[in-house]
This record gives sequence, structure tokens and C-alpha cells, in this order.
Amino acid sequence: MRKEDLPQLEALCGNIQSSGNGFSYAGKNYTPHNEQDTPLSLLTRTLYTECYVVNTLQAAEPAVISSADVIQQFIEQLRAVNHSQETSDPGWTLNAMLSDTTARVSKFGVTRTMKTDPGFSAAAGAGLTFRSRREDTTSQPGFYYLHSNALFEYTAPMARVYWNTVPEGALLLVESLSTVLNAYRLPFLFKCLSDPGGYRRRDSCVLYIGIRYLAQVLPLLESIHKDLGPLLKNDTPLFTQAWQRGTGICESPPDGNSFGISRMQIVAQGLLNAFAAGDGSATYLRSIENAFRTAGLDPEMPFLEAGSKASLHIKTSIAYERQR
Repeated sequence: MRKEDLPQLEALCGNIQSSGNGFSYAGKNYTPHNEQDTPLSLLTRTLYTECYVVNTLQAAEPAVISSADVIQQFIEQLRAVNHSQETSDPGWTLNAMLSDTTARVSKFGVTRTMKTDPGFSAAAGAGLTFRSRREDTTSQPGFYYLHSNALFEYTAPMARVYWNTVPEGALLLVESLSTVLNAYRLPFLFKCLSDPGGYRRRDSCVLYIGIRYLAQVLPLLESIHKDLGPLLKNDTPLFTQAWQRGTGICESPPDGNSFGISRMQIVAQGLLNAFAAGDGSATYLRSIENAFRTAGLDPEMPFLEAGSKASLHIKTSIAYERQR
């Protein structure tokens, strides 16, 4: 494993052990609740909440759940600094419905995957109008989404930029990203926690951007960081590639699922393999590394996906910005 991840992984391995049909972590016992709750899913969830979202082995900020009024006030603040606009783009043709909520569409030889309105139904060949909303507060409860003016490319190879910041940092990011990235007509998606009491998380703010745009976007983010700097915390999410203080970058999993869940599932599998072999804690770290290799991932570059071609784009872009 790479040296940046070793301190937390070593602490994790020193605080977990097999216990009956479950395990114990940091002195607390965990057992599956039912047959559907497998050891892998239980351990993955536990590691995600205890090691990825926050590192509970360190002194962590207390969890705070804000009142509905406080959350709504914060959403209104985010809404007020969002400079994206509602846009309409007619002339698209429906090629096929991919699911109840996604469709493959085309226009002038360009093919895209779009999200559809609930209950949408049409036959192949139907004419469509793409409507871009400036925000979304309902798709994922607990998060505020900022949409770009440009059509977001959901199926393109994607990078994620994570910020570990305070609520005021989220406000600055919404304002800056919706101004700067829209000015360059860049397609992006950004989300942040809608509860200001939840900003103990290391992944409280996330920017989704096509990997092919990353070299163009990082210099723009550099200018934003000059104002954001005092509002950033030190940690970055585990297994991301540190870029700035409190900022990490990774390649999005190809299925669009959570990066944190995907990596914690690999760690969990490695630990379960060691438990099953009856090996002691001294072998846990090696078993985790083997699990990364089995999944096709490079333990020295855990921020990339299996067989990724994004290494040059991400590492070169980051290295270039560090040298500036």
C-alpha cells in the first residue's frame, strides 16, 4: 500500500478482529442482523462510516443533526449563491430507454445518456428537449446538487474532486464553481451536504468532472483555492490522490457508485480473507493489499480504477499544478 494510506490502515488493522460470526472494531462488537446482511456488507458499511467518512480512531468532531429549519436556511443560502441557469436544448432524438430514469439520445451525430423525468415514456425516434436544472435537492436526500449550464456527460470517464471543508466553504464553492466553470462552458456536477451540521465528513463536497477536462479545470480550481484555503481542513478521503490541503482527487468507479464504498469493500474483503485463514493481525495489511490486486487495482494508485487509462491525465495534471 502507498505510504499516505499506511498510518490509517495500520491503525485500522490494530483495532479490528474476528469475533464469532461478526467482528469487533475499536472495542465495539458487530454482528449481521439477518441472512441478507452478509459479513462483507456489514464490514464494508462499518469501515465506510468509521474509516472513510471520518476517521473515528482520531479525535473527531461530534456528530450534529440540525433541525429542519436550519437545514432549509442553509439550502436557501446555497440557492442564493448558485449562478447556474435553467436551460433548454431542443432537437434531441430518443434512441432507446436504458432504464426508467435514463435514456440514450442523439443530436447532430452526438450521442449522450440523459436522465429523464419520473414517469417519462416515449418511443424510439421521438423528439426530445433537454432541460438542465440549476439545482436538485431531492435526488439524494441530504445533499444539494449544483448543475452546470452545459450538458453533463454522465457516461464519460469521470474524475471526482473532494473537499473537506466547513459549511462556509460549500457556499464559496457553489458560488465560484457556478461562476467560473460555467463561464468556460464546462459540463460538471457538484454536490455538498445540505445539513450544515454534517460537515465533519471528509467528503462533504464533491465535484464530478470529465477526466478529459481535468487539465483545464485544475488551474481554475487553483484560483478558487486561494479564497477557500482558510476554510479547508487537513484530511482528505482515504485512497484519494491529495492535491491541495483538504482536497483529494480520484477516478469515478465505472458504475457511478460511491468511491468510498467501493474501496472499503475491497478492504473488508481483505480482512475477511485474513479472518478465514486464521491469520493474526500482523497479516491483515498484506491481505488488504492482495485484495486490491485481486480487484485489478494498483495498491500504489488506489485512486484509479482497474485497467484505467486515466493515470497519465490525473497524475500529470496534479504534478503540473504542484510545479506552478
